Amino acid sequence: LSLQGVVNIFGWMFASSLALALPAIVSMLLANISFGVMNRAAPSLNVYALGFPMTMLLGLFSVLISVSGVPGRYTALVHDTIRHLSNFMLGGA
Repeated sequence: LSLQGVVNIFGWMFASSLALALPAIVSMLLANISFGVMNRAAPSLNVYALGFPMTMLLGLFSVLISVSGVPGRYTALVHDTIRHLSNFMLGGA
């Protein structure tokens, strides 16, 4: 097992997890940025009291929307994982 093989596997794991989580991360980031802009524009409205529950609802909604694309991607990731594990068990990486 070479160092380059380990680095490649960890890079693949990081990229795969990021691909699954990126839709929720981007939507939450945009929601927080928009609440920050609203709070800066109208500080008397106390946007943070409304922002926290709305952010939670938006997060749940974005996960619900992105779940429809997960099975196909997840199946491909499982096949890649099995391929990586079989290469590892056979002594290559």
